[in-house]
Amino acid sequence: PVEQLKYIQHDLLEKWPNLRNAEKSGKRCFNNGAEFFWAQNWCEHGSVTKKFKNPADYFTEAVDIANKWDLKSILKRGQIIPHVANTYTFKQIEDAVQAGGRYQKEKFFSIHCS
Repeated sequence: PVEQLKYIQHDLLEKWPNLRNAEKSGKRCFNNGAEFFWAQNWCEHGSVTKKFKNPADYFTEAVDIANKWDLKSILKRGQIIPHVANTYTFKQIEDAVQAGGRYQKEKFFSIHCS
């Protein structure tokens, strides 16, 4: 499935990095387990819905949503800085996302844990 993502790998590394294995320098490269991370997300989330027929469709939509909503900036405004060394409660993240949604024209943020 990862081969299907070659055309959006750069966007995925930027928008959906594997922070757990990212180098401390902040570099994101394919040696950090990104492909495995994406494959896990496809298997656990993307493949269980009828909406997506393949990983490329799933991750293309994920990148499109990331480009539309700029979640990194929304989280930053809520004092949530994604990094392997930082931990936050579900409530902290939810509050930051909900508050950040006010800066967008549309609201559709919803967080669900499985």
